[in-house]
Amino acid sequence: MPVRFEKVNHVYMPDSPFTAQALLDVNIQIEDGSFVGIIGHTGSGKTTLVQHINALLKPTSGKVVVMEIDTSGEKAGLRELRKYVGLVFQYPEYQLFEETVRKDVGYGPKNLRLDSAEIDRRVKWAIEHVGLCYDEVADRSPFELSGGQRRRVAFAGVLAMEPQILILDEPTAGLDPEGRANILELLQKLHSEKNMTIIMISHYMDEIAACCDRILVMSGGRVVYFEEPEKVFSHYGELTGMGLDVPWTIKLASALRARGADVPEGLLTLEQMRDFLVRKGGTGA
Repeated sequence: MPVRFEKVNHVYMPDSPFTAQALLDVNIQIEDGSFVGIIGHTGSGKTTLVQHINALLKPTSGKVVVMEIDTSGEKAGLRELRKYVGLVFQYPEYQLFEETVRKDVGYGPKNLRLDSAEIDRRVKWAIEHVGLCYDEVADRSPFELSGGQRRRVAFAGVLAMEPQILILDEPTAGLDPEGRANILELLQKLHSEKNMTIIMISHYMDEIAACCDRILVMSGGRVVYFEEPEKVFSHYGELTGMGLDVPWTIKLASALRARGADVPEGLLTLEQMRDFLVRKGGTGA
């Protein structure tokens, strides 16, 4: 297992008046090559959890093991860990700082002390893999690009490290529908072509339903569910009780059933609903 949490607790500012329990007895295993969506209301522990995976945070108690590296280990082990794990924060374009796209994307590989030929190879591959033309953008300032292009450059900087695990915190936040669709297409491509393990925090339930093969639901620092999307979204009432939304397709299916329509369970995406309605219409039912 590339990621394993064993009875993990995390307390912010322990032994102070501001003590806050952010994670409570978390026990999960994330399989190699999986695409995991993490959902939960604000303050549920989502970001705290993923920051344990690349050891930005360490457990107050319990153990986190990533790629067989105990994250509470020595600094040498943590340097090795961060070769495997890429973390893309919310609005990553705000973290761009170099004078050219080429330099910004190459910053991480350069810090790995790779030779110039390998850095150039990674930079070119990463820029092109996020859907940008290397020759057009490499020597431009990232601040001359559109918002969607800057986010792609920020992604490229993480991909240039060639991580095996990619963590994203609200990767489509603030983008228009076309920009969101482009980012999701990129993530699905990375998942399928590179067999990359992807862990994505999002409050867009339709995106979670369309992309993820497992969903982790958090509330109050606890893991409530960690199951396939069909099983998680079958807990419609419990999710809404936690202040969470559900995919639009599930709302539509529920409304149709309330009117007596024979709509099967397990329809999560617009494409699945469309295909069902086409088949239904074709049978004349």
